[in-house]
Amino acid sequence: MRGMKIPDKFIIVDDDPTAVMLCRVMIQHAFGRATDVQTFISGDEGVSFIKNGYDPAKAERSIVLFLDINMPVISGWEVLEMIGCLDEGIKKQLCIYMLSSSIDPSDRERSMNHEMVCDFIEKPLTVDKVVALFNGEAGC
Repeated sequence: MRGMKIPDKFIIVDDDPTAVMLCRVMIQHAFGRATDVQTFISGDEGVSFIKNGYDPAKAERSIVLFLDINMPVISGWEVLEMIGCLDEGIKKQLCIYMLSSSIDPSDRERSMNHEMVCDFIEKPLTVDKVVALFNGEAGC
C-alpha cells in the first residue's frame, strides 16, 4: 500500500462476533496478517484496554477504533462519552469510526457531528472501505 500511513493498531468494539471476525479479516487483508488488531465485544472492555494500554505521552502513535453504535449494556455513544473522559494525550492517538448497520439517518448525522468521530461507516466493512480510509478518500 504505497503512500498510505498504516495505523499502529486497530481496535474493534462490536458485540457481534461475526462482524468482529469480518472486520479483522478485512483489515488484515488490506494491510497484512501481521497487522495488530484487538477486538472487544463490550464497550467497557474496549475503553479499559485503551485507558490502561496507552501512555498519554506517546502522541505519535495512531490507533483506529471501529466502534459499533448499537450494542447491549453500553452503546457506542456511551463508549464515546467514556473515551471523552480519558486523558487528552490518549484521545489524540485515536481515530474513531462509527461502524453500524443502522439505517437511521440520525445515527449518521450524530456521528458526523461528534467531535471525536472521524466518519460513519456502514456495515459490512470491506477491504475497499478500509483502503479508502487510509488513501485520504475518507475519514480523519
